[in-house]
Amino acid sequence: MTKSAKKPSQMTILIISWIGLFIFNFLFARTTSTVPVPVIALFMLFTAGALYKERIQLRSFAILSFIIAAIFIAIAYFGTIWLRFEVYNLFDIRGPKFFQIAFYIFMFLNAAAFTTVAMGLFKGITTMKGALITWVLTAIIYFTISYLLRDFLTVLAQITEQMLPG
Repeated sequence: MTKSAKKPSQMTILIISWIGLFIFNFLFARTTSTVPVPVIALFMLFTAGALYKERIQLRSFAILSFIIAAIFIAIAYFGTIWLRFEVYNLFDIRGPKFFQIAFYIFMFLNAAAFTTVAMGLFKGITTMKGALITWVLTAIIYFTISYLLRDFLTVLAQITEQMLPG
């Protein structure tokens, strides 16, 4: 006689998916290259589209996430390619203060929205209120961790720049 598997709770799904997506975001947001950061925004366009299609109750958050990703892509690519503001690494963004502030704000909002959208697809989040709370808290947590570890990450970036390729 076999026992049926117990369905995991929504909180368990939320915690496991948040930790996994947190690691995913920090692996892709390397400090020595800015190309992966907007790539997360490209992933966001597809995941927001999937959330819009799959979860009717979270459609408004999917639209908000799609808009954030589009704005971040515009800031990252138009600022660096058309306006030629240099983004040497995530700690050395050259350009006007407005560009730097907009880049950082939308980078953290996009990373948090990507995490929240993915948790909505994993069914860890089921309501719009839960999505908004998770999104804001995740953005604050990402910013806080990055701010508190900035010296460590700067040293790590300098070490990786000195490593020989291959």
